[in-house]
Amino acid sequence: MKFDLNSLQNELFHFIYKGKLIKEVISTIFLDLEIDKHMNWRNHIVHMLPKSCSACYAIRCMYNFSNIERIKIIYYAYFHSIMMYGMVFWG
Repeated sequence: MKFDLNSLQNELFHFIYKGKLIKEVISTIFLDLEIDKHMNWRNHIVHMLPKSCSACYAIRCMYNFSNIERIKIIYYAYFHSIMMYGMVFWG
């Protein structure tokens, strides 16, 4: 019997625990952190990129019109809160 490694990697396993079917998923979202079955953060980074880009745009737009104290407020309100949310689970 010959095994194809590519087909085994794409195959999802099903477990039964206490009479309930538990399905393996490719990725899941936990507290807005998207984690795939290999603990790879690529999906999460793709998910967070538009949010961080809009935060950077807000800072860039206000940079010419505001002082550094207001820029810090914008940074902590937009960018820092997006990046730090769920950081405990990132490891």
